[in-house]
Amino acid sequence: AEKYFKDLASGVHCASDWYEGTTGQHGLLTNRHAVGPALLGFDETIDAHCLKNGGPASQPHAERCITAKFNILSLHGARLPYNICRNLEWQVCAAKGQLP
Repeated sequence: AEKYFKDLASGVHCASDWYEGTTGQHGLLTNRHAVGPALLGFDETIDAHCLKNGGPASQPHAERCITAKFNILSLHGARLPYNICRNLEWQVCAAKGQLP
């Protein structure tokens, strides 16, 4: 636990691909073009907010938010799936302004 919280405080995970396992170009770290504030909430409300702010209805959830210029947490991979620890890491990185 001590190492986890030291890593969390140092931001060691902030350069992670927070879209890992998500389909499309945005799922590739080198191709991501999300620039904007972090958007926190539940998938349904995040999706509605992205749609309301310029994300096309024709795009999947993560792409829609990237198009609307919001940074979201969208982990769907098998290597490192979503869990509450990754959620906290993302939130700390967002709070520190260190999301890629």
